[in-house]
Amino acid sequence: MKLNNKGYMIIEIILASMIAFSIAYLLFDLTLNMKNKSDNMQAKSMILTDRTIIENYIMNEMNEADAANCGYTGKIENTQSEYIQLQNGSNITYLYVYNGDFVHANTLTGAGITYKKEANDYIVQYWLSCKKNNTDKKLWIELDVESNFFEENFSADLNYYINENSKVITNKDTQKSK
Repeated sequence: MKLNNKGYMIIEIILASMIAFSIAYLLFDLTLNMKNKSDNMQAKSMILTDRTIIENYIMNEMNEADAANCGYTGKIENTQSEYIQLQNGSNITYLYVYNGDFVHANTLTGAGITYKKEANDYIVQYWLSCKKNNTDKKLWIELDVESNFFEENFSADLNYYINENSKVITNKDTQKSK
């Protein structure tokens, strides 16, 4: 049962084509896996970069503020209930999450926004939590990033010591008192 003049049998042709298709499938699957890993790493990098930018912004604003406090708004449309209140002289501003984006504004209703960090394609929204502990003289801030793509927790905890006037104590302040 020969197929052509060279003497190849049908079984040999079928076996050779199965091996060729197996190798092609293996290479295609390997390429897809590498692409998926690359996409995951890019998404995580973008999430962590955005979180770090916001974290740095909060730290800079806390260091420049004359006083800092935590607040609870109750229920304002499109606004999370917790915020950070910063006071510089007589100027009072707020750090909070509005429509899923991190903002620094003059009001709690989204008006007078001076800084806005929008959630990127991989981030559903930001969460901001602020607690003040008067006995330990601490201000505890948690920034959480929610993503649909990963089960991981992308949160950051920031702790600040405050004096009796709610002034954030920085390294510069402790060095001045020595």
